[in-house]
Parts: sequence; structure tokens; C-alpha cells
Amino acid sequence: MTRSRPIRRMLALVACAAAATGGLIEISGVARDLENDTVDARFAVRGDRAAPDDLLVVAIDDVTFEDLGEQWPFPRRLHARVIDRLRIAGARVIAYDVQFTEATTVEDDNALIEAIGRAPRVALAATEFNEFGESLVLGGVENQRAVGAQVGDATVRVDRAGVVRKIPFAAPGAEPFSVVAARLGDSTRGDGPTPRGDGRWIDFVGGAGSIRTVSFSRVLAGEVPASAIRGRTVVVGAAAPSLQDVHPTSTTDDGLMAGPEVQANAIHAAMRGFPLEDVPGPVALLLVVVLSVVGPLVARWRGTLVTAAAGVAVGAAYAVVAQIAFVQGMIVPIVGPVAGLLVGLVGAALVHDTARSFDRERMRDAFRRFVPEAIVDSVLEDADGARLGGRQHDVTAVFVDLRGFTTFSETRTPKEVIVVLNGYLEAMTEAVLAHGGTVTSYLGDGLLAVFGAPIPSDDHAVRAVVGA
Repeated sequence: MTRSRPIRRMLALVACAAAATGGLIEISGVARDLENDTVDARFAVRGDRAAPDDLLVVAIDDVTFEDLGEQWPFPRRLHARVIDRLRIAGARVIAYDVQFTEATTVEDDNALIEAIGRAPRVALAATEFNEFGESLVLGGVENQRAVGAQVGDATVRVDRAGVVRKIPFAAPGAEPFSVVAARLGDSTRGDGPTPRGDGRWIDFVGGAGSIRTVSFSRVLAGEVPASAIRGRTVVVGAAAPSLQDVHPTSTTDDGLMAGPEVQANAIHAAMRGFPLEDVPGPVALLLVVVLSVVGPLVARWRGTLVTAAAGVAVGAAYAVVAQIAFVQGMIVPIVGPVAGLLVGLVGAALVHDTARSFDRERMRDAFRRFVPEAIVDSVLEDADGARLGGRQHDVTAVFVDLRGFTTFSETRTPKEVIVVLNGYLEAMTEAVLAHGGTVTSYLGDGLLAVFGAPIPSDDHAVRAVVGA
């Protein structure tokens, strides 16, 4: 059924309100935490991917502390030995997620600097930079250049929910640690401009332990075969919980992921050009508008149940499309569009119910002129169940006509005829209604009344005779 013009206007207003609501949510970011949760859910649905062959994590874990019997921070000569081990085994890039800023002993500091100088591609971590993007790692920029090491910002930043989901691009003049390590491993990447903003999504391979990990102490002892190191980017960092470099991520549920594995996932994403990204803003707003108009649009021709079913179907289809897009590296918004969809559905239902109530009252006012109040209520209650064939009752029918009305009409003006006819029909109708009858039709100067339907009665014949 097609709605009346006022109803269509109300539905159009509902569509506008729904789109405005979803758009405001999308633009303002008030539901950012909830949107991030939907991203985590998409990771969970996608599942863990195969561990990348070109990455290895060397974890300073509890096993390392037990094997070495050392307190943190370790003497730098130990780090120097591990760097030499990795270099000799053929590591493609050594990404050292340990910050070497403060001086220790001359012997240890020199051992570390010399080991870094012997390695061809080393990325070092820092979290503090000056206005020129320079850090004090290894004593400053001159020492870094002397040994050919590159320094990146290893800041691991959590969002408002306390979860690591992105690599920030915040330090002025400094590139993220993951970007530096990725570029060292791929000479074709060049020194392009570093993206800014709130960061880039980390396309996590999976949960904690998804990237192959070995203990720092095993590498130091030479127990890790060269085949496990050769040609790989090796990320070295603190993984023991006591060192407090463990974080919740998009793929750890209620667990934690060690800092070096977070960096390894970020490096993997950077190697592939950060493939996971949000859809452009205009596309997101277009999606909000499309879902917002579903409810009002369907409600123009169908009832509440059909509109609700269409909304559920569209919402489910959108969730499937969002997951497919995610697998392809595109994050489409869910909260804003779904909010628009829900507001549109609820608004359309309210408009439908309001219109229905209005129509019922209008019908009640119209029918009560011709049938008793109880019959009006009965008819309206059964309006949705109207069907061909009707119901069978024993009734008494009364036919009433005006004798000589045609001759009378020919000698009177139309106005006089109408006045007389209206007075006559009003009197006849009141008599019928007063005795529980129903006027079924007016036939010029006559009428047909029925007693005993649509509400059955045993004394319909008596009522008809008395009414007549």
C-alpha cells in the first residue's frame, strides 16, 4: 500500500533524522571505542593468519632471566653478543626494541657500539626525541651515524580503551620504529613522507604467539639454528611481564601481547604498506545515509513487520559485507550506519503506528454516524483480519423508502430537497442505531438496515420491528 502524502513526509523526516544521527556519531567519534570493538570482532572472525616466514622475535622472557641469572637491565655486552650471533646467522634486519640512551660502563658501551657497527642493518628503538627528531640513543646522532644504525620511535600507544590497535605517527621528525625496520629490509621503499594523524592500523597476524618466538638466552647460547634466523627481520625486546612491556591488542581478547611481538606485527604491516585502512570519510557518510533510509523507504509500502524484517536482513547483509571488506584490507564503519538503520526503523514504526491510530480514529468518527459504538469497535478490531467471504449470521433486514419522493423532488429546489432528505435520513439512522441496527447503505431516498450483524443477537427480529 502507498502511504498518504503527510505520512510520506513524516517518513522522509525520519530518514533525515536517522542519517543525521548516524552521521553525527561517525563524524564526532563519540562511539570510537565501540567501533574499535567491532574491529576486534572482525579480527576474531577472520582468525589467525599463517605466521610470516620473514619475521622472528627474540624475547627477553622469563626463561631468559632463569637461564642468565641476571638483573635488568642486562650488561650491554650481552646485547652485543646477541647482535653478533644474529649477524653471523644471516639476519636480514636486526630491530632492537631496547632503548640504549644512558651510558653504562665504557667496556660494555663500546662492545655494544662495535657489534652494531659490524651488523649491516640495525634499527634501534627510542621513545624521546628533540624537535629535530633526534634521540640520545648510543650517545647521540654522531655515534648512530658512525655505526650506520637508524633510530625509530618505538612508542606503543594505547587508545582510550587501553588497547594497542595502531602505530602512532606522533614524534616530530621521527619515523616509527616499525617503518624504519621495514625500510631497512626493503631498499625499494625509499625515504617517502611519513604519514601523520592518529596512526595506521596494525594488521595483526593473530593473537600472542602467532609470530615465531625464541628466547634471548637461547640465541646468546647459540642454540637457535641459523636457518631460523637467516634472511629474516629479527625483533629483539622485552617480553617478561615483570618488564611491563606487555599490552592488550585487537587479537588478544583478555590476554596480553609482548612489546617485541607488537612491533613485529607492526613491521609486518609496514612491509606491506599498512594494508588495513579506514574507508574515506565521504564513503563512510554515504553508507550511513544508505542504511538510514532503509526503514522509512520500506515503510512507505509495507507494514511494521515487513519493515523490521527488511531492516534485520539489511543489517545482517551489511555485517557480511563489512567482514568481506575487512578481509580485503578495508575497514568500513559499523556503529554509525547501524545506528542510522535502527533510528530509521524505530522512527518508521512510530510513524506507522501513529498513522494507524489516526486512521482508526477517523474511521471511528465516520462509522459511528451509521452504526452503534460497539459495532464500530468490533469492526476496527477485526480490520487487519478482513477477508473475502465474510461471516454468516441470521439477521433481519429492514428496507425504508419515501413514498412520492420523486414527485416531491420535481416541485422543489435542490436545496429544499437536500434539507428534507438530510433530516429524514438523520431521523431514520438514529432510530436504527437506537435499537442496535446497522445502516449498510443509503439508496437515494431509501436505506437498508441490518439487525443481528456484525454483532450477533438473538432478538434481532424484535429489534428490527421496534426500530421500524
